[in-house]
Amino acid sequence: MKFSCLRYAFRQCQSSARTVSRGAQTSLCLWLATGCYTPKPLAFDDDAAADSDVAGLDTDGGGGGGAPRVVPPGTLAYDASPTGCPAGWTEWLDARGRAFVAVRNGADAGVTTGEALTTIEPHPHAHGVSADFALDSAGLGVLSGCCNDTPGHSGSQTVTGDLDEGGSDLPTIGLRVCRRDGDVDPPSSGSPFEPGTAAFFDRAACPPGWSALDEAEGRFVVATSGVGPALQVVGVPLASGEDRTHVHHATLSVTLPDRSLAAAGGSNGEPAQSGDYVTETETDAATSGMPYVQALLCRADAPSQPTGDRDEVVPAGLVIWSTESECASGWVDQARMSGRFVIGLPTGVAAWAVYGEALAAGEDREHAHTGMLSLRVPFASVAILSGCCLSGIAAHGFVDVAVDVDPAPVGLPTIALRACEKQ
Repeated sequence: MKFSCLRYAFRQCQSSARTVSRGAQTSLCLWLATGCYTPKPLAFDDDAAADSDVAGLDTDGGGGGGAPRVVPPGTLAYDASPTGCPAGWTEWLDARGRAFVAVRNGADAGVTTGEALTTIEPHPHAHGVSADFALDSAGLGVLSGCCNDTPGHSGSQTVTGDLDEGGSDLPTIGLRVCRRDGDVDPPSSGSPFEPGTAAFFDRAACPPGWSALDEAEGRFVVATSGVGPALQVVGVPLASGEDRTHVHHATLSVTLPDRSLAAAGGSNGEPAQSGDYVTETETDAATSGMPYVQALLCRADAPSQPTGDRDEVVPAGLVIWSTESECASGWVDQARMSGRFVIGLPTGVAAWAVYGEALAAGEDREHAHTGMLSLRVPFASVAILSGCCLSGIAAHGFVDVAVDVDPAPVGLPTIALRACEKQ
């Protein structure tokens, strides 16, 4: 429209040369050309030049049918472009090496837990374990005296140690997180997203026409797979800033070797009985190793507006969420994200890098740990009668303890949404 206006102004200037002076002609040409331009939208913040470029939309009502639809400032979207975020968007560094957890209160946004990842593999974790073995008494008939220290001591003996360090087996995928520039909403008639679209936001409240996705509060978003249902939830929501911990049930077993002594049987209760012993316990608590940042998750609920020439075009390649059974027109289901926690791309990691096996719909992934501990059996010093041959006496010293750890989930709550990429 501007180019047509300029052509008209040029023709008018040419025709005026026959009827006005050269100075008057110049003034008329400038006035006509200026009329072809209209102001840009209101600045998003104090940097008027930068934010006017960000909006990049003509708000002239002539021929456009009112204010255009624009992407709300502070919108967060995923991007895999090798050249970085598109024009008008800037990488959101708060998300580097972290997943998102949804909140509905702006005061809770921006809270982080854990140390950011430098790869897309969640941090490993370990559990401590402690348990008591009740060692039976063998029974010896003894005289007072000193000092036979071969038998192990009966009674309660404690084993303490750490299991092998391991991972949570949570699958991830790495993508850059881009933020729509600006901090103040420009005049608009809504956003170019269809109702049911869901997006994270770096702002104090959901933008006009959007409302908080309440059912996602305190949850990680995992892309639903194929025809899997959206909004399926797993686990108990996190409190703001909670670094969820978990424990494992563990069974510990030990075999005390037999030490045959020349002795008479009797009632002395200090020496321990040899044989197999089993005890059960719970490990110490440990965190999941999945760092995150909290952000508003909002759903578009305003009626869809007709698309106009002046509406902002969402850059191709950006990925956002949908609560619907399928992506909106112009968007496609991004299957590579299905069943995975999305990690803001750490420095030096390629986009679309993946770790682990994707979750099935509704799966609460379990993991286990291995380990071998050592039990110290103290000696029981006794003076014994001569004789032959009393068996079943446990020797003192260090004995290996086998640990069988039951699998358990790390307890991270999730909600399934559809990942949609702009075409």
